[in-house]
Amino acid sequence: MGGKEIIIRVNSGISVVSAFPTGKGAAVATDIPMKAVLEPSTSRDAFEELIDLIHSRLGGNRNVNFRILSEIPQRQGMKSSSALVGSLLLAYCKFNSIELSREETLRTGSEISIDAGLSHTGATDDLAASIYGGLCICDNNRRILEKRLEANREPCIVIPCEPGQGSNYFGQNDFSWLKAVYDRMWKMVDRKTMSIIAVANGNYMGHMSGNHIQYSQLQGLNFNICGINGRGPSMFLLYDSDHIMLRDASEMRRRGMNILETHITNRGAMIHEKKS
Repeated sequence: MGGKEIIIRVNSGISVVSAFPTGKGAAVATDIPMKAVLEPSTSRDAFEELIDLIHSRLGGNRNVNFRILSEIPQRQGMKSSSALVGSLLLAYCKFNSIELSREETLRTGSEISIDAGLSHTGATDDLAASIYGGLCICDNNRRILEKRLEANREPCIVIPCEPGQGSNYFGQNDFSWLKAVYDRMWKMVDRKTMSIIAVANGNYMGHMSGNHIQYSQLQGLNFNICGINGRGPSMFLLYDSDHIMLRDASEMRRRGMNILETHITNRGAMIHEKKS
């Protein structure tokens, strides 16, 4: 495999139940992509810390370089850190012919996220959505996927804002006052309740992070659901149809807004190999 280039495509996502209060969370995948391109190399690159963490756990040939091609805005609550860890881990395993079960993949990726200072909880739910698609309901304390559900492929607009707090920093807050309500939210979440719970989640997390829905930007639009994406700062709008979403997208761009068009997706990670 040393003469091959490996490309791994993974997902972005939306927070449904943030894991900060209880250690249990849920996230749903969106199809804004991140790609990790692995090439054999003896030089070191920008991702050497993450690769060293993967190598220390799994062994294998460490002599690789990565290029990251990402359309996921950073520090927006859109799972860019989990996508980075997941794509590097999958590419490294493919390059070294290392086979991990789903449980091993999520545990390894979650622990690497914590060790690298990218996540406070391990973000198992975000990692699962990024790699496996759909609605992923996880116990982040145990690093396990409790349930993966197929989600409706709803059209979505994401509105990035000024970059917010990183997950690890935000995780230092006191969430004890939310434990009871978040335990109920986590137990209730399924494909039918997902959107409403995601809005409630954004209300709580946005309150703590200081991010709020910018209603003045949304007047005259035709979305069904609007919420802060977890702690934010990005907002998400969900729609019934592509036609309505595209019409709103055109109007928002006319107003000078920076937006991303996407869909909820059940597609998991995609792996492509080609001779270098």
